Amino acid sequence: MFNWPDRKKRANRRGIIVALLLLCTFCMPALAEWSPTTRGVKVGIYQNSPKIFLDSNGNPAGFFKDLLTTIAQAEGWTIQYEPCTWGECLQRIESGELDLMADVAYTSEREKRFDFGQEVVFASWSVIYAKAGSNIESILDLDKKRVAVLRDSFQSQTLRKLTESFALATEFIEVPSFEQGYLLVESGKADCIAVNRLFGKLHESTYSARPTNILLAPALVKFAAPKRDNHLLLNTIDRHLIRLKNELNSEYYQAFNHWFEPSKTIRLPSWLKWTLISVTIIILGLILLALIFRRMIRHKTHELEQNKSYLERLSYFDLITELPNRALFIDRIEQAVRKTRQGNPHLAVLFIDLDEFKQINDSVGHEIGDKVLKLAADRLRHCVRNEDTVARLGGDEFTVLIESLHHSELAATIAENILSALRAPFLISEHAFYVTASVGISLFPQDGNSAQALLRNADSAMYKAKEEGRNTFRFYTEDMTNRAVERMSLVAGLREGIGNNEFFLNYQPLLDLESRKIVGIEALLRWQHESRGLIPPDKFIPLAEDSGLIFTIGEFVLREACQQMVQWHHDGIAPDRIAVNLSGKQLHRGDLIETVTRVLDETGCKAAWLELEITEGFIMSTPETSILVMQELRDMGIGLSIDDFGTGYSSLTYLKMLPISRLKIDRSFVNNIHCDPNDAAIASAVIALGKSLDLTVLAEGIETDEQLSFLQQDGCNEGQGYLFGRPMSAGEMTERLKNDTDTTLPRG
Repeated sequence: MFNWPDRKKRANRRGIIVALLLLCTFCMPALAEWSPTTRGVKVGIYQNSPKIFLDSNGNPAGFFKDLLTTIAQAEGWTIQYEPCTWGECLQRIESGELDLMADVAYTSEREKRFDFGQEVVFASWSVIYAKAGSNIESILDLDKKRVAVLRDSFQSQTLRKLTESFALATEFIEVPSFEQGYLLVESGKADCIAVNRLFGKLHESTYSARPTNILLAPALVKFAAPKRDNHLLLNTIDRHLIRLKNELNSEYYQAFNHWFEPSKTIRLPSWLKWTLISVTIIILGLILLALIFRRMIRHKTHELEQNKSYLERLSYFDLITELPNRALFIDRIEQAVRKTRQGNPHLAVLFIDLDEFKQINDSVGHEIGDKVLKLAADRLRHCVRNEDTVARLGGDEFTVLIESLHHSELAATIAENILSALRAPFLISEHAFYVTASVGISLFPQDGNSAQALLRNADSAMYKAKEEGRNTFRFYTEDMTNRAVERMSLVAGLREGIGNNEFFLNYQPLLDLESRKIVGIEALLRWQHESRGLIPPDKFIPLAEDSGLIFTIGEFVLREACQQMVQWHHDGIAPDRIAVNLSGKQLHRGDLIETVTRVLDETGCKAAWLELEITEGFIMSTPETSILVMQELRDMGIGLSIDDFGTGYSSLTYLKMLPISRLKIDRSFVNNIHCDPNDAAIASAVIALGKSLDLTVLAEGIETDEQLSFLQQDGCNEGQGYLFGRPMSAGEMTERLKNDTDTTLPRG
């Protein structure tokens, strides 16, 4: 007998199973993982030329458009561009309405909202643009200023953190596009705007705002997509990026050169090109007919004329900058002197030397150095009048002849313009290089009656400008001739002093401000001249750097300090570290690592006992190269500190990348820290910055209890100065270390 209810149940179950199988069969394609080939790739596009934008006809354009077109053609994708503002694009990519967004700077905060490709498209930095004459040149100038920033942008995030770290009262005005930010600056509703440097450079002719010296770099630009478990789209783009960037002539570099470094080649119409070719052929035919009769004579004549022209060019012009050379410049001065003696107005000669230019040559090579020289020559041409002459004497030395000079104030004005023009960064191959200049001025007839005398006296005035801090100008005075003779005498004395063992080290203790214990010692170079007596370092160190003797003297200092540290360890009284000052020229010379390694091996000094102090300005002149060298030193176990911090122009971004463990507050801020609000604010900001970056902060030049009390209250870690001990000999320091058990504050 059959059980009909059971059979009915089993039949129902079989029907349900069959239905589910059919449903899965039809729905599996829809449930499969999304692929760029199943439908078009939706890409957000906003106005950020030349990187990505809609052109005047509403068509997508820019570097990223060309790059995506290359990848889409290789993969068989269809790209669908969706116009939106920057903020709207970010919202739509986060919600999944868009599949991809180009030109997104990577940050840890954004990684929580989007998925990023692993491959960096390129690195870019941003610049603060302000109206000409706004006096905004450093981050501190943004205090109480109104800054336009793109809403939800990398510039906005970075600049807010930067101003907060310096406790600046900066007002930020968020805008949906860079164009609207520029309009706010134009109308006076904002003081400046933060933009990426490519957009700013492209639109300099459109708006009156001009770039300042404030950089917010670098940012790592990538592709972004919505959060997904498996990103076939980003992985595919990464694979193509790696391939394209490894091929020098790939579509990546073609697009890069087209949009970011456009060719200056003038394209001729095809009809004109063929006309020129035809005319050229006819002319060549006529020339060939003429050569049949007088071939040898014309050949020799042409050869002689070419040689003569080339030799004349070599004789009177500089091949790198195409400026007049020394010979032609002296001839121009002599002509101008003759005119002046016949009743024309007076004239002036400016001697210009690029400060620390040799560091660029030493660190990145002569090819980049030559490009800097060309750009410097172009800037100098724009600083003078048509009737004036700009020349290059050689190396990093330029000169200017100012004719028809009715008063000396004109020479001073031109010198100021030159200093201002050369202070702006030189942007070459995605890198920024900084140089300043020292300018000397001599006037005819009071400073000389001949070209040689005017040039020599302008050179003396230039060296005076260097002695007084560089990045300035000085007029010649008679006592500068004596200074020039004195300078040459000192350089000769330096060479003799090395051989005569006239150099020695003094030592100054570095104390922990809480425990009052010696935690380190700084080695200080001294020169005991056989006839002049003790010569202070600020008199001979610049001469040693200019003459190239700093490398021999620097190795002597390093070796002496390491040997003394080994002796103190042998005696069981050594502090944690010994600090040695490193010249910027030593930092950028290629054999620094080899020299330090050799000295450590030969003296037996451990790398962990040594700390190298590097001046802030030297590091920031070529930050990328400096970071690489410093990282090698840090990997060896050597400690690194920034000396005279606060006197340079460090970018906070670069400061975070430096492999340092200590900041030293310059003594110029400590001197009046208890009575000058500005010095107190700067010192407090440096201490706060050190804490935020987990760096030890040491204050130099502590001489009074009031200074010490202020620094302790602000949380400064270490100190150095006459309050704790003057520089002393190795023997005196040895006794001091043996007696360093008293917890009372020692007096100097």
